[in-house]
Amino acid sequence: MPSQSTSGTQTATVTTEHVLATITTAGVYELAVDTNAMVNGDELELKITDRVLTGGTNRTCYFASFAHVQATNTKKSPPIVVLFNATFTLKQTAGTSRDFPWGVNRVDT
Repeated sequence: MPSQSTSGTQTATVTTEHVLATITTAGVYELAVDTNAMVNGDELELKITDRVLTGGTNRTCYFASFAHVQATNTKKSPPIVVLFNATFTLKQTAGTSRDFPWGVNRVDT
């Protein structure tokens, strides 16, 4: 069973990119977000960035967007290999602000 690295509930402010977690320990992680609260008209973006080199610039390595009511209420990223400094973000781009429970899980332990 994967060990939970960090988790919480983010109250999204529409159009604001919220940093859920910054991971600096190398490993394999996944982002899980509960989208059960979404209704028609809501839009959500999930993003993970990481660096290729120490001191380099973070670049997007995972991006997904979801709109309206979600038939599958938990969205998970594929396992992402974190090299140096990964940032996991959530951004609600439309609709009414919602609460999104989330977790960043280390899956290689």
